[in-house]
Order: sequence, then structure tokens, then C-alpha cells
Amino acid sequence: MKCKTITEMMERLEQLEKEEPVKISVQKAADIMRIPEHRLGLGLMQGKFPFGAGCKDGRNEYWISTKRFVKYMKAEDMNWPPPIIIRRVIYPATEPEV
Repeated sequence: MKCKTITEMMERLEQLEKEEPVKISVQKAADIMRIPEHRLGLGLMQGKFPFGAGCKDGRNEYWISTKRFVKYMKAEDMNWPPPIIIRRVIYPATEPEV
């Protein structure tokens, strides 16, 4: 069952931490993320997600860390705000030389 609201997703994440503290299935993770299972699996195999990995050895195998998945979904693993703020410099318009 896919999560419909942010509140529902947060409740499912808390429940997930209690029920499966080490590893979760691709199906459960995909339902929470609201993406197809094959897309999540492909992303794991390509190293696109920081919470798990995938490999193909005769058949597709995946590992998703519950702790890292929950941190990713709650955006707790992001470095925000950035440590350095770059100021925007506005240069005056110049006339082209003739």
C-alpha cells in the first residue's frame, strides 16, 4: 500500500524502524517512496541511492539499510544549510565598444 500523505509516510517510517531494524525489502521501500519497484532496484544497482546497494549475480539481489533509508526519507542525511553561502555578485551592464 503506497503512502498518500507525508503524515502517513512518517508513521510508516516509524513503524518500519520498530518492525525491521536492520534491512527492508525493495517492495516496502518502493511503496513508501511511491516509485515502481523496478526503478528502485535499478537505482540501487547503479549506486544512485545512499541507503542500499544492488547486484546482479544470476538474479537481482538488493540490500536496503532501514536506518539509512529512514534518514534519507526524513532528509536527515542532507547537509543543509550549506556551510558556505556564496554571495551573488551583480555586475553593471556595460556598453559594447565600437
